[in-house]
Amino acid sequence: MSENTMKLNAGYNYCWPTVVSYSTFDVTDEMLNKAILGEVDDSIHLLALYEFKKYLSEVLDVPWSMYASHKLNSWVNRYDEKTEMEYHSHHGDHLSAVFYLKADGGDIVFHDPRFFAARGYDEGFRPNFAPIKHTPKTGDLVIFPSFLYHTVRASDKFRISVPVDLTLYKDD
Repeated sequence: MSENTMKLNAGYNYCWPTVVSYSTFDVTDEMLNKAILGEVDDSIHLLALYEFKKYLSEVLDVPWSMYASHKLNSWVNRYDEKTEMEYHSHHGDHLSAVFYLKADGGDIVFHDPRFFAARGYDEGFRPNFAPIKHTPKTGDLVIFPSFLYHTVRASDKFRISVPVDLTLYKDD
């Protein structure tokens, strides 16, 4: 598993550091076959837990042990050609991940969550508020804080992804 981590350089990180983590994983036939049927393979949940724990520790300096329990919520997204996903967040969860089982395009675009934050700034400041895009390929994994608003752009190819949300609980 390789990993490249970057700070989101939209305006958001100038007030709070927000890290979107990009890495890769090996897509198995079992993962893909189950996803075609609308099911999430257990190995994705295991990998998600490992990557979420790593993100908490390395990026946020938060130990997994401070939480009594957790919940994972996952589903399969199957995008036909030209299908998009509107502006949304995974509000109410702590961390979100997207496992790309079959992808060649269909950018995920992260948006500055501070509505109208750019209002009043001249053109020279616009790059501070610009959205950041990632063009996924098969085997890509993206992890981000669940509050971060994002969209998915259309592609001219069929895509399958598995989003996974993590909710943490301090008390059982």
